[in-house]
Amino acid sequence: MSAEYVAFLVRWLHVLSAVMLAGLLLFVNFVQIPSFAKLVPEDRLVIARVIGHAALLWLRWSAVAVAVTGLALAGHSGYLGDALLLGLASSNPRDALIGFGMWIGLIMVAILWLVIWPAMRRFEAADTSPEERGALAGRAIKAARINLMPPVPLSYAMVGAQNLL
Repeated sequence: MSAEYVAFLVRWLHVLSAVMLAGLLLFVNFVQIPSFAKLVPEDRLVIARVIGHAALLWLRWSAVAVAVTGLALAGHSGYLGDALLLGLASSNPRDALIGFGMWIGLIMVAILWLVIWPAMRRFEAADTSPEERGALAGRAIKAARINLMPPVPLSYAMVGAQNLL
């Protein structure tokens, strides 16, 4: 396989993973979370254990796929270090722009894995009290809402770095 084809394949997987991640973020924030408010607490637990668990599984791993393929693409293209340093060690403005997007994406992955997922795992646990479930759900919902906003500047930075500079 040629280096150009490898770069194309990794970029295509990156975009495919990002589309999946974006779709899941929209589903969780605009369908799943608002629907939870209309359910009685017992039904919330059932939905969280079935649909929520599956959505969160795909959300977590699509985020990892986006991050891994993005970092691989930057490494393969030779700008990973300069981008992670936000262009401070480079004279190419693209490095700052794409690095900004990379850091936003990595922060989103961290929020998902370190805040949302642990809260939802505890929410689903059999020994969790109803009061604790309420607090955990609130924490996960706030973090999910926070993760809904960054894709706008992130996508601008990624597309802009490839097309504007």
